[in-house]
Amino acid sequence: MRTRLRLGAPLLALAIGLGLGPCTGCRRLPARPTSAARPPLVLWAWDRAEDLRFLASFPEHSIGVAYLHANVFLHGPGVSVHRRAASLQVPADTWQLPVVHIEADRASLPILQEGQRQELLRVLLMESARAGRGRLQIDFEAKASQRAFYRQLLLELRRELGPRFPLSITALASWCLSDRWLADVPVDEIVPMFYRLGEGGPRLRAELRRGTDLAAECRRALGLITDEPLIQPPSPRRLYLFSPTPWTLAALSATRDKLGDPR
Repeated sequence: MRTRLRLGAPLLALAIGLGLGPCTGCRRLPARPTSAARPPLVLWAWDRAEDLRFLASFPEHSIGVAYLHANVFLHGPGVSVHRRAASLQVPADTWQLPVVHIEADRASLPILQEGQRQELLRVLLMESARAGRGRLQIDFEAKASQRAFYRQLLLELRRELGPRFPLSITALASWCLSDRWLADVPVDEIVPMFYRLGEGGPRLRAELRRGTDLAAECRRALGLITDEPLIQPPSPRRLYLFSPTPWTLAALSATRDKLGDPR
């Protein structure tokens, strides 16, 4: 996910699959413990200035913030990092989730070999430690040719972080429908971005209204955007919200009203 929003392909069928199993063979590394449970509603704060101090007016731990911590670019054999420069103001006691966005350069295509993967792994571990939240979300719109690279990266990242480190990833909606390739990745949460779905959007939203759900591995969370219909899935899960404009108290309150959030 970037300031330029993702596009999801129209799909022919919704698929229901098996859930994620526990991670085996993971090597535990020290991680800062998490003190609060994940909130049911999380705002994405992307690459722009955000003043979220108004969250202090909501009940404690009811709303969290997933903020862009760093952009990581893959180019040729290299890996480069650009950390967040835009200001972010959040109440001190707000649950926060650092997000690392990974992007493959289109002009200098990454080689996607082991050395580059190991460097990317090193960068992710370093940025996770720098953020100091004891949790991490990765956002990578991996193309078909990049999936084996990404899958192996997630396996190695889980091994380094240990089985108890909360690890979340975003996903295109198609990855949780007919194009399922994430069912066995060792992460705690997959967040399908159910927006910008193209011509198939109305039909897919209608499927959710009728009670058809996403694949089982994608039922812990859902990503929605505030300028499209806020259709919720048939069973409750954590909601991540993206806004194409900076968040305000009025905008969040209006969105919560649309969601029918009683809190």
